[in-house]
Amino acid sequence: MRMHRGLALLLPLLLVAATARAHPVGDFSVGNPAYVTSLLANFETPDLAPGESGEFRFVFTNPYPWRMESIDLRLEIYLYRQIRVVREVNASTWPYTRPAFVDSSGIDRGLAYEPLIPPLDPRETVNVTVTIATDAEAPHGSLTDQGSYFVRTWLEFDLTDGTTTNRSVMMSYGFFTNEQFVRAQQPCGDPCPTWVYYEGILNLTYLGSLYGLNHSDGLTTETGFSVKDRMPLWPFVAVGGVMGASLVFGLLFYAEENPGKFPRLAKSWMAAKARTGLARPRRSKPL
Repeated sequence: MRMHRGLALLLPLLLVAATARAHPVGDFSVGNPAYVTSLLANFETPDLAPGESGEFRFVFTNPYPWRMESIDLRLEIYLYRQIRVVREVNASTWPYTRPAFVDSSGIDRGLAYEPLIPPLDPRETVNVTVTIATDAEAPHGSLTDQGSYFVRTWLEFDLTDGTTTNRSVMMSYGFFTNEQFVRAQQPCGDPCPTWVYYEGILNLTYLGSLYGLNHSDGLTTETGFSVKDRMPLWPFVAVGGVMGASLVFGLLFYAEENPGKFPRLAKSWMAAKARTGLARPRRSKPL
């Protein structure tokens, strides 16, 4: 099994809104890109063959100068893609039992996994590990067409300075359609209403409203893992055998042409050729 390090498919174009809920203290913004891009990082995702299992790892960090509490993180396998194939993956329409998340106790969590993240003090980190299990039945890539499963992330947490506590909600690109994301990039108008929140070019008020929120607090990272057929062992063995035989016969023929340099080897090789009938008869010189 191979691992992809740091396979972060979509970090935010832009992150977050400014509202009272997003400002625990003064002008501090929970959605500052310097914070949001550090929440989920250092992904190590498996490169699997059908039927294999592998570890899916990343680091969760509290990048804020305040304490994070009541942290709810959800990972969801939501899309399968090959060069000419795109399939949604969800519990209601996906007919396969794999791939699936399997926790450290061996419990199959299906397409979604919610790791337990403890309260974190400023700059504190926690390593998250879960197993991805596959089988031979679910769609997968071939030797020439890699199959990839995409994993989106949904994050909620409280941020507190000890006096003020605010709840924040963030989600990754995979929770929106392409059309919704394009609409979120439309200009707000001039003047832009004070209740509409933009970060960069994204209307986070609109994106949050799609999930019943008055705004989203940012776009979290999403990633993926691959499942495809492995190259069989025999071609490597065959190529190695041909290369080894070429080396051996190259040395033997060199010894035959230069018997003074390898007399014992040349003698043994000529004797072997004679026994097998491979030795060339000597040509008689013309009179």
